[in-house]
Amino acid sequence: MHLFGEGRLKAAEKYDLTEERVRQLYIGSIQRISKSFQKTMQELLDLRADNSDLRRKIFLLENEIKKTKTLEKVNSLAYEEKQLCNSAYVLLDTPIKDLQFSKRALNVLMANKVSVFREIPQLSLETLVHSPQCGRKTVTELKQFLSKFSLDFDMKYKDVVFRLMKFKDEDIKSAFVDLPIDDNRKKTTSSIADKGEEIVFGPDNYED
Repeated sequence: MHLFGEGRLKAAEKYDLTEERVRQLYIGSIQRISKSFQKTMQELLDLRADNSDLRRKIFLLENEIKKTKTLEKVNSLAYEEKQLCNSAYVLLDTPIKDLQFSKRALNVLMANKVSVFREIPQLSLETLVHSPQCGRKTVTELKQFLSKFSLDFDMKYKDVVFRLMKFKDEDIKSAFVDLPIDDNRKKTTSSIADKGEEIVFGPDNYED
């Protein structure tokens, strides 16, 4: 039915109505259709809001799950760490400056934000070999050092701990005689702080 023109006139003649009545019926139909559309749109908006709230809740829940998994992992590793012999336990948090590395190797490690022993085997070999001023001699030096403790690069920390669990105090001391071991140190979980030391590389220090 047309809003204007003969469509409305023909409808009035066909149903024996006045043109004004036809107009009123037409407008009423348009209003009902409009209200129906508005209702549907509101339902969709409410659904979108519900979905948005649901997505937010899922996001928060996922974060909580990650936290619980992290706590589980940390506490599990803390228990495993305490199963290590005292020398191996102390070795994990020994600063790299106390590990008798060459100046070249020490600088490369510090440039890769490695500050203590436990972080060396977690270092990616690919990252290491692409580090500025790191050559074959440095990689060989570090690999030989790790091999004393049956370790290598690209290892997960839990695997590092499990490997060290096979060692006894005398094994660690024989692998690295000058390790500063305090036999009376309590086995408590410690955190590693990034010292943020600035390293200046000099070409004269590298012969790789």
